[in-house]
Amino acid sequence: MRHELIDTLTRAFAMPAPQRSTWRVLASTATAGFWTLVGRSLVAPESAIASTAVSPGCMMLNHDGTCPPNTTKRAQPGNTPTTNGCGPEGGTIKLPQGYGKADYTGSCNTHDVCYEECGTGKVQCDEDFRDDMYESCAAAYPGALNALFRLGCYERAWAYYQAVLQFGGDAWIAAQYKACECCNEPTQVYCNCNKTCYDDVNVCLSECKTGLGCFTGICGPATEEQCPA
Repeated sequence: MRHELIDTLTRAFAMPAPQRSTWRVLASTATAGFWTLVGRSLVAPESAIASTAVSPGCMMLNHDGTCPPNTTKRAQPGNTPTTNGCGPEGGTIKLPQGYGKADYTGSCNTHDVCYEECGTGKVQCDEDFRDDMYESCAAAYPGALNALFRLGCYERAWAYYQAVLQFGGDAWIAAQYKACECCNEPTQVYCNCNKTCYDDVNVCLSECKTGLGCFTGICGPATEEQCPA
């Protein structure tokens, strides 16, 4: 199936614009394997786990890209997002980086970076990717005389968007593994004597002074009412 898909896509993309309909080609050949051709490489979460180190007191993400209870996502210190244009990371199949005069490279790179923005949702990245490509099409082919070329450009952009939307889940999870870690939420403490909330119990102990009529509730666990979020 993959060889047939590659042959079909190769013939389709080799045709001069706008004599083809990219979306019609993709609609007849859409499979999960297509993502390996047009998206970031599908790095399995297990591979990301093996190569990911976390800070002391933190842990890795769940297999669905979320954090365990009572922890929050935090950016991995020193992580540098990687980009590879349009197509699979490290792949041998070279896909068009745009459509005619419209260049999608910047949109694809921005999409890669968005996947590695800790806490950013996949759907938001995918929709921004689509909109960026559409803007490239509109800028490259303005006006009524370019309507046919602009339509072909939109169709290819839509096909790329559908590929990442439908088949990019594993890539988003892998990118979040690379970019994020799950750290314990700070436990706030409350000084009843000065009516102040503290994130650090040591700071609380140094500032919370007892006085006449205040001998209890010194740097105790805070309630939601005492220290609202």
